[in-house]
Amino acid sequence: MKIFFDKMQGLGNDFVFVEKSQLNENFRTEDIKFLCDRKFGIGCDTLVIYQRKNNEIIANFFNSDASEAEICVNASRCLALLMKKNFDLLELDIKTKSKNYKTKIVDGKIFVNVGQPSFSHADLGIENKDIDVGDLLTELDLSQNEILYFDRASAISLGNPHLILFLKKSIPQKIKQKIGEKLEKFALFKNRINVSFAKIINKSEIQLEVFERGVGFTLACGSGASAAAFSAYKLKLTGNKIRVKQPGGDLEIFIKDDDSIIQKGPASYVFKGEIFIDSKEDEKTNFEKKSKKLLEKVPDGELKIYTDGACSGNPGPGGWGAIIVGDDGEFELCGGEINSTNNRMELLGPINALKKISEMTKSKAADIEIFTDSTYVKNGITNWIKNWEKNGWKSSNKSPIKNKELWIELRDQVVRHKVTWRWVKGHNGDHYNERADELARSQCKK
Repeated sequence: MKIFFDKMQGLGNDFVFVEKSQLNENFRTEDIKFLCDRKFGIGCDTLVIYQRKNNEIIANFFNSDASEAEICVNASRCLALLMKKNFDLLELDIKTKSKNYKTKIVDGKIFVNVGQPSFSHADLGIENKDIDVGDLLTELDLSQNEILYFDRASAISLGNPHLILFLKKSIPQKIKQKIGEKLEKFALFKNRINVSFAKIINKSEIQLEVFERGVGFTLACGSGASAAAFSAYKLKLTGNKIRVKQPGGDLEIFIKDDDSIIQKGPASYVFKGEIFIDSKEDEKTNFEKKSKKLLEKVPDGELKIYTDGACSGNPGPGGWGAIIVGDDGEFELCGGEINSTNNRMELLGPINALKKISEMTKSKAADIEIFTDSTYVKNGITNWIKNWEKNGWKSSNKSPIKNKELWIELRDQVVRHKVTWRWVKGHNGDHYNERADELARSQCKK
């Protein structure tokens, strides 16, 4: 598959832009990683896949690890410049996974109206509503020595979640890297979080470094700059006009009376080109070959299934992912539904993995360990289901059990094998659990 692309950058935060109409249904997670790879592909922090209709742009942002970001303000400035270059458009309405906002070019300067931020626990992916998002320092996974570097920590969403750590003294880069890696995946934040290290210089200037989800430290982050500036303004650490200084350069932030955020900053066109993605063989054929090789030792061998589900909104577009691991290798499978729930997706992961094993082993029994971070699935299939069946698929308060058909399907698959269920804490560094989560989220597309 040949793809034409544009390479751009905003303050050193670089992007590859691809028009969606070029991509076919076989475009996969591996292809995103390839395009972002700086050694084997084009190289960028973020791949932007977009569609244009007049001055309306629908944009999806994929980090270099193929995880999807909700918004990207630096990329939006670049989009504004790209549409000016190609179509002489000066104003855009940009629609993203989580919000809509506008860009405008005036006298060669690029403005983004980011809109109003949110301190909602749901938008930040924090399930415990009793936690004060404006004062998080003692809630974080920080040692006593690490806490000493910070005055306070707050969380804010601009359509994507940001954790702002306000520094009270300089911090070595090695420690900063360790904290960024740890807090990005800290269990408090269900959807992971961007981690910003902010130093107040004076009432109108902030020094900032951002550790982005799925990327790491970047030279600049547009939404991170806006989040840090707004947090500092609300804490009365700065005024409403703030220059945010980042390693790649400066952004100007203006906070209006209605709390909406206007950002002004540069963008540059780097080059355009074409690249060929070699899928080598049909994905289904390749999957079946890997499946057969892995499962031909069953039932003598043992298998492990790592599974996860995700939903963009609940209900909303959902995805499930599973990884089957055996003595002779491993393979991945995933899928999704346009309108689903998180619980349905959590159930469909193990169901589809078990169905595949049953199919390839011709229903011979196998020893299988299933790892899930869903207590709903683990407790349901190992404990609750007995009472549901006994009570005619009704709960203790006589209400119908949700997802009955999926529970029955999971039960019927489980009894074919010798299954042991394991619970694993989500976003806690388990390699396969993280991969299953990425697979599930990759399918959450509207």
